[in-house]
Amino acid sequence: MLGHRPAWVFSAGFCGGLSAAVKRHDIVVADRLSDGEGNEIAVDLERIGSAGFLSGPGVHVGRLLTLDAVVHRPRDKRALGRDRVALGVDLESFAVAEVCRRRGVPFLAIRAVSDAVDDVLPREVERLARQKSRAAQFGAALGAILDRPGALKQMLKLKENSLKSSDHLAKFLIRLIDHLIPAPEPPSPLA
Repeated sequence: MLGHRPAWVFSAGFCGGLSAAVKRHDIVVADRLSDGEGNEIAVDLERIGSAGFLSGPGVHVGRLLTLDAVVHRPRDKRALGRDRVALGVDLESFAVAEVCRRRGVPFLAIRAVSDAVDDVLPREVERLARQKSRAAQFGAALGAILDRPGALKQMLKLKENSLKSSDHLAKFLIRLIDHLIPAPEPPSPLA
């Protein structure tokens, strides 16, 4: 039994770029989602296509690939982009889309590019992504820095990129939400 049926579900967050056309901090809006096994889900963009959201600078529409591991190396990213004809890769959008499809809930996957196709991600990112609590994340980050001091500079650069990407994503989402779910009209004053 469903207790709440949302008007929309957005899978919003970060993705890695898989195409040279997609730059760091750009926005990827999925029109299709694929998983690592080749399954695919189409995403209906009709309600936002006519509003001009998909034609702005730094906004790309195409396939988003969901895998269960972070893709670190540029050659692996380029190969995935070419072989899967995908713009970006994330860790969760396909699963969210599958649940929404089964329940008939409108869905959008909107991702900000945190690392471009030619960016190398620190190998410690995978370990950090697996941690569930802030304390565990802190411990994993501290362990990474102690194991490999050069990781600190790479992780700080990734944090800087992520903050800028999150700002672009937030601005896009605010415009999108205002379009899809307009604010209610204020009550009229009594005469």
